[in-house]
Amino acid sequence: MIITHEYRILPSDDQAALMTEWLELLRRQWNDALGQRLDWLTATRCPIDRCSLVSCPLPVSEAPLEPNYYRQAGSRKQITQLFPADRGVYAEVLQQNLMRLDNARKAWREPDSTGKRRGRHSIKKAGEFIS
Repeated sequence: MIITHEYRILPSDDQAALMTEWLELLRRQWNDALGQRLDWLTATRCPIDRCSLVSCPLPVSEAPLEPNYYRQAGSRKQITQLFPADRGVYAEVLQQNLMRLDNARKAWREPDSTGKRRGRHSIKKAGEFIS
């Protein structure tokens, strides 16, 4: 038998303000990373009236690299230099946020064992990012 314990935390006002600030920073990171992925989809998509229905390869020199978890996590160092507020958030928290986005993309693009796919991940509004 596996026993789990559930505890309710009661943060102080300072801790609650810090958590709210972190959620806002994570929401911005989510939207930025998602925007990069959607821009890549738009850039690599071709109009159907100008391409073959079977395939539409882009020239190798023009095709941008697909932004995935590893490329986006690797660029976090440059982004934290541009946005110093991100330095207060632990690196593991930022990485987990990118991992959640990557898992959401995989669930949207690839069906699960029952053959169903989840809906497309979306840009989060202020107050909508709650996890």
